[in-house]
Amino acid sequence: MPDLINTENIISRKVLFNGIFLLIGCFTLILIPWFRIFSISISNADYVTIYFLVSRILCWCILGIIFIYVRKKEKQNILLWSETEYSIGTHVAFFFIMLLVLFTGLAVIHLILNLMHLASESSQMAMLKYIFKNYKLLVPVTTITAGVTEELIFRGYLMPRLELLYNNKYVTVIVSSLLFGMIHIGYGTVINVVATAFIGFIFALHYQKYRNIGFLIFFHFIWDTMAAYVLLRNG
Repeated sequence: MPDLINTENIISRKVLFNGIFLLIGCFTLILIPWFRIFSISISNADYVTIYFLVSRILCWCILGIIFIYVRKKEKQNILLWSETEYSIGTHVAFFFIMLLVLFTGLAVIHLILNLMHLASESSQMAMLKYIFKNYKLLVPVTTITAGVTEELIFRGYLMPRLELLYNNKYVTVIVSSLLFGMIHIGYGTVINVVATAFIGFIFALHYQKYRNIGFLIFFHFIWDTMAAYVLLRNG
């Protein structure tokens, strides 16, 4: 069991489950209108852009709700695992190793799904490309939001609580990765969910072993920035 920041207050299983269900419920409320909104044609893309911006704001609201929940109900900090400090050189090594792992793994996933005819671009991704191309300020808004909120929620908040519930690091990594992949189902294709779940799996393994959420926030931001650049360049 990893070191906890605060062991004076034992969190009950009911409180842990309720927090996780609260998290799933919050993201579900964002995803329900997502499919309907993204079915709007490019000619009405301003409506989609507004909802997309609102959804980024809602991600920060969900993080705020989780912060309040852990303080009021758990009597804990959102990060239960103590942060481990590393040298700049170590972080640089982490950065390039993770890039190599992700590029290799995603290339294999794309090849397999392409052979299965499951790697086509969705209308949602085409709309996202249009939004980023015409509202470039939304690119940093999106990448910063994803880097901070998703890492604090799915790695920082979720993983330690799953491990408290199941006392199994493998269940922790797998479940958090699957949930991370599922919140991206709104982008419309199998490859978006599978690729994101794989990314979440690698991030979860890193956090499980090295206990540094700051690095993951930074890497996630850089990764999404590169992905947005590739998306725009291919447009």
